Amino acid sequence: MRAAGLMIQQKGPGRLAVRNPDWFGPGGPVKAFVCRTFAVDGVRCVTLNPDQFEAEVAFDPDSLPALANVYRTPPAHLPELAPGVLEEMPPAGTKQRLFRYGRLISDWGRQDERLGMLRLRHTGLRGRPGVWDSVADHLDQLMGIRAFRLDGVGGGVLIRFDPALIHPQQIVHALHHAVGESRDDLQPLLHRIDLPVATSSLGLSAVATFFSPALVPASLAIMLATAVPSYRQATEVIVRERRLAVDVLDSIIFTTCLFTGAVFAGAMTAFFLSVGRTLLRRTRAQSERLLVDAFGRQPSIVRMERPDGSVEEVPIESIEAGDIILVHTGEAVPVDGIVQSGEGMLDQQALTGEAVPVERGEGDPVLAATLLVAGQLRVRVERAGKETTAGRIADILRETVNHKLELQSRGEALADTIVVPVLGLSVVAGGLLGSSAALAVVNSDLGTGIRMAAPLAVITSLSASIRAGILIKQGRALEMLPKVDTVVFDKTGTLTRSVPEVGEVVSCHGHDPVALLRLAAAAEQNFSHPIAKAIVDHYRATTDGKLPVIDASQYALGFGLTVTIEGKRIRLGSRRFMDREGVVFPGSLDDTLSGLRDAGHTLIHMAVDDDAAGVIDLRPSSRPEAMDLIEGLRARGISQLAILSGDHELPTRQLAEQLSMDRYFAEVLPQDKAAVIANLQAEGRTVCFVGDGINDALALRQADVSVSLHGAAGIATDTAQVVFLEGNLARMNELFDIARDLHGNVGQSWTLIRAANGICIGGVFFAGFNIWHSVFFNNASALGALGNSLRPLQRRSGLAGIRKLLA
Repeated sequence: MRAAGLMIQQKGPGRLAVRNPDWFGPGGPVKAFVCRTFAVDGVRCVTLNPDQFEAEVAFDPDSLPALANVYRTPPAHLPELAPGVLEEMPPAGTKQRLFRYGRLISDWGRQDERLGMLRLRHTGLRGRPGVWDSVADHLDQLMGIRAFRLDGVGGGVLIRFDPALIHPQQIVHALHHAVGESRDDLQPLLHRIDLPVATSSLGLSAVATFFSPALVPASLAIMLATAVPSYRQATEVIVRERRLAVDVLDSIIFTTCLFTGAVFAGAMTAFFLSVGRTLLRRTRAQSERLLVDAFGRQPSIVRMERPDGSVEEVPIESIEAGDIILVHTGEAVPVDGIVQSGEGMLDQQALTGEAVPVERGEGDPVLAATLLVAGQLRVRVERAGKETTAGRIADILRETVNHKLELQSRGEALADTIVVPVLGLSVVAGGLLGSSAALAVVNSDLGTGIRMAAPLAVITSLSASIRAGILIKQGRALEMLPKVDTVVFDKTGTLTRSVPEVGEVVSCHGHDPVALLRLAAAAEQNFSHPIAKAIVDHYRATTDGKLPVIDASQYALGFGLTVTIEGKRIRLGSRRFMDREGVVFPGSLDDTLSGLRDAGHTLIHMAVDDDAAGVIDLRPSSRPEAMDLIEGLRARGISQLAILSGDHELPTRQLAEQLSMDRYFAEVLPQDKAAVIANLQAEGRTVCFVGDGINDALALRQADVSVSLHGAAGIATDTAQVVFLEGNLARMNELFDIARDLHGNVGQSWTLIRAANGICIGGVFFAGFNIWHSVFFNNASALGALGNSLRPLQRRSGLAGIRKLLA
């Protein structure tokens, strides 16, 4: 930047005018000027005035010396302009004010800033509903945002946030993306004015009907405007789908009101329909946000470690696999990755349902959307953004919430089939009792309420499931679970743990079993495979002694391990390994172990120097929750429980008897498991198959409902409809309860709607009901059904939570 022609004038305390035709004229280095100016920490605001070729700088008085020098000597580090800011000099006759938030320069005006509160203003918000929705969506996706309120008329937004999780720079960065990605669309505006217009129409029509008939034409016009959604939908089903639906009945009501002058009845119908649409839209949006809250939210800026060891805050979208990021106490992990260094405790409840924080250290995996409650981690990035486990779960949930229940479809189909009979009854009622009676019959449709209630019931059920650590990937599972009468469990990894447990240590040649266990645990302590883990965990659980150091080790893949411990040569492995090594075991030991071998136990043979020392018995360990699960399924009416296993007959039968299973299928190859499920279905059974998600893909696809214990880390490749994020069976009974409660809830709403409208039609012919009764019964039942679908939320959050949801 050339300083020729530069004039700096102090205009008051903390105000400075910088004038230079070259800098602030066409093609001038205005961006460089702004970045240099904001490089001074005390600068609060820069106002560009192209008409005067100047910029006014507001600053803290102590910063004046640094500010006077910054235009001559460039600073080492410059802040960055936010996306879309200052692409060119402001046009003549306008001024542009810029503010700094951390290292970000923005044109979002700072009106007020306190700890945990930010009040901003931006001209791009004024009168642009598309931008309002985009800003709301982006703020909803930011972790640490507690609440916000938009002023679309004045162009302002008030944001309350948790300063421990997010700072103003991150918020403003997200707001710039929101404005840049928004579209000017009339639909959001129509949604917002729908209820206000309907309310105004109701008030005007009441005045016109009861006090001032001169207002009837105006009120009719506004009433018709509120009826546009019904006319549009009726046209859709008649012209494109060539059928009659309940929207046709609504359109007939509005048309009849228009020609008979019954403006108040039409306005009241439009008002209730608008209330239902608005309540459904708002509740659905808020419920979806609650549902994906833990997964969709992420920080917009993260700390990345550069190759030279320096740390820089960068946008999350710039993070790539292989980058190193830092996560401090109280912060959410923004990526899926591997801990490079550091230790910490992670709260994974939002992602997996685990209530107890887990310890993570070097080499351990971490997942996005988990919270570091203690410690500090350096994490090498594997996946970021929508590719993370949390991002995938959020996408799955967004798809699942749109699932239409079969019960809802049947209800809507039934409502559509009675359109013609209702029209016939209305003709009869009109001929016998007059136009008001005819309108009352036409208004008694069944479809409005069920179309509102059923989708919300689905959302509340999904919300309950995800909070319990259950991810429902396909809405079809919610349909089929109440029909399931047979549950089939894969044995290995499902009813039994992937890690076995030590049963007993059988010694020979005078060796001490405790001493053998100590040497075996020492030999296996540096390995992570299930056998090593079982032996080491058992030793540590049963003794307090420290393990000796290994002098040397040699591992023969698939056979055994040779190590030197305290001067002794220790061998561990299969009988085949021992035979190859020339170690001879006594025949009496084989006789002792024959029962364990027949039961499918794993036998680890052990030798000390060249002497056979004994055998460690490793047996399958059943999941502790399995027995309670079986009892719970029986109590819920599951008539048949079975085990499906590739293991031998004896251990499979023993486990089936231990858990009181009805049937078992042993020695079944992975590719044949689907055939077993198909045979059960051929018997007329509705089958739920529960597997570990690893080698059960075909069986999972074949089953009517498929459940996987693969856990959160496997959702990208898991073919199951339902995934237990905790990786165990503890939530199985709760899954059945949620699905059955959903069907019961929708059934109750459907019964309420049918009863109310049936009473109304009967009342028309036998009790003198007219359009006013019909409006009340029809819309009260629809709103009642909607409230019924929210009851699961009320049970979890309390009445205050519901009021907040609908505010």
